[in-house]
Amino acid sequence: MNTQDLYWVAGILEGEGCFSLRPPSGTSKIDRISVQVRMTDLDVLESIQRIIGLGNITGPEIKEKGKPIWVWQISKQTDVASVMMTVYPLMYSRRREKIRECLNAWMGADQQNPNFCRKGHRKQPGKRCIVCVNGHDLLYKMIINGGKELVS
Repeated sequence: MNTQDLYWVAGILEGEGCFSLRPPSGTSKIDRISVQVRMTDLDVLESIQRIIGLGNITGPEIKEKGKPIWVWQISKQTDVASVMMTVYPLMYSRRREKIRECLNAWMGADQQNPNFCRKGHRKQPGKRCIVCVNGHDLLYKMIINGGKELVS
């Protein structure tokens, strides 16, 4: 993805996007995060999907009056977190706060069952999942810390 495409996607997400945190449901015991855009312009959603390389487009939803509505959404938790962290620096304060809230819940999900991480890998209680530790950790910590540089 080039810089111009990233900025374009961030603009669509800022104006039309939804960063959400949903409580556990069904067999899930942890909060779920998602990113979605709902709009009548299918071509715009197809471009977002092509640029990011993630997510699904569903629809159309047909209302009695009005145009058909299409929805682009990412549900896979690691993909959602990755997109949130990627666009975070380009968002304004309200969206940043929502992303921070979502990521806090997502990163804290492993505290609900100390024997498994949020992705279902077995781990030692009180320890970080070795399988999940990756390059997103530093960026996540910077986001949660309000963009301030971290001191080790």
